[in-house]
Amino acid sequence: MGSLPIIALVAVGMRVLLLYQIRLAEVLGFGRPSLVRICACLMAVCPLGIIIHECGHWAAGAALGLRCRRFVAGPVEWRRGGGWRLRWPLRQAGGIDMGPSTRAQRALCVAGGPLASLTAGLVCLALARAASTSAWYWGWSFSALWALVGLVGIVPMRRGERRSDGLLLWDLLRGAAPR
Repeated sequence: MGSLPIIALVAVGMRVLLLYQIRLAEVLGFGRPSLVRICACLMAVCPLGIIIHECGHWAAGAALGLRCRRFVAGPVEWRRGGGWRLRWPLRQAGGIDMGPSTRAQRALCVAGGPLASLTAGLVCLALARAASTSAWYWGWSFSALWALVGLVGIVPMRRGERRSDGLLLWDLLRGAAPR
């Protein structure tokens, strides 16, 4: 699947969830923020969604006894033996390299990211529903939005040389060697 259908899928999914959040805010008696405030809040919590997703990959690998060789979240990269550095321009939102690994271990590591995104999204939605103020409601709601965007990675797609978590899983399940 190409990039354009995925971007459209993410946009539609975000819109559906945002409309749900707006209706829920009205039911809870919270006002709707301005478009500027919505955009600012989404930009502020986006890195958190990326970090949660990548930490899901890491946690799955660590649970299997694998060593992290590289961790990327936005412009921040850590490499074993190379330490921390800032990368610019961004080539990817996030990434992790755990290894060495077997095919089964790799598949579990790959699945850890979307699973962490789903879990975080559902927790953030629950916290939004329980919020006592408008600020907390919208903070948790927008966090849920970005966390659930990480779940879209389960859709098999390729962008240039990069493969989504879904495509990596598909290749691993078909018997392709781990890379």
